[in-house]
Amino acid sequence: MKNWICDRTLVTTRIIAALMGLIAIGSTSLADAAPQQQLPSINSANIDTTTKKNHLNHPEENSTIEALNKKVLVSLETSVNAQKKIPIQQGMPYKEARQILIKQGWQPSLQGQPNLRDRSVKELFDLGYKEIKDCSGTGEGPCRFEFINQQGELLVIVATTRGAENTKRFVRNWWIEKKTDSNQQKSSSKIIEEGRYWLGGSAQGLEVKGKQYRYYDESNIDRPWKPLSELQYIKKGVVFDGKSYWCLSTLAPKTGGISCSKDGWK
Repeated sequence: MKNWICDRTLVTTRIIAALMGLIAIGSTSLADAAPQQQLPSINSANIDTTTKKNHLNHPEENSTIEALNKKVLVSLETSVNAQKKIPIQQGMPYKEARQILIKQGWQPSLQGQPNLRDRSVKELFDLGYKEIKDCSGTGEGPCRFEFINQQGELLVIVATTRGAENTKRFVRNWWIEKKTDSNQQKSSSKIIEEGRYWLGGSAQGLEVKGKQYRYYDESNIDRPWKPLSELQYIKKGVVFDGKSYWCLSTLAPKTGGISCSKDGWK
């Protein structure tokens, strides 16, 4: 009986000792782990402090880098927006591209006078391409077309013939060149068109070319050119020289008696 009691006491003592050993090991592990958890916060604090010192020591360098980063971001954003804004493709027929742009809100730009002395420009202008500005007589004969939107952005499109006839053109490239003044766009619609103007009922005429004009008659005597600024714009196809109203000959009716007035042909 005494031996059983002693054995039981011995086993109990060993169990308690083992448990105490485990507790001691766990306490040591937790103590070792605690400083490691604090290390990241200490390191991050050091890094933040170092970064702040660098910013303070090199303010010009940091501002330059930030400016360059902003410039790159703006350039990328502009490039992406431009692609989304202009839904046309290189090589597509210009006529098709024009229809797409007009549906999207772009309108032919009337700013500046087209070079109507060029045959290609004159032909395209007469067909209704009022956005035509000029053409080159070399190679594929590229022509410049301009459109404007409600934000005042000026879109330039270059279209070539690819060896075909003048009216069959294909988009080569395009870009948004600048923003225009809406008031300037409105005033451009009051440009005096080139051509010959008549009084009606007489052989006298008035010829407008570029930024100048001159009178002519049946005598075929070369009259001196005068600055176009001397003529007053009344309405489309009608000008006033201080004495008489002159109407664009291409707008004259084909039949009946005609005479020019401030309201146009009568």
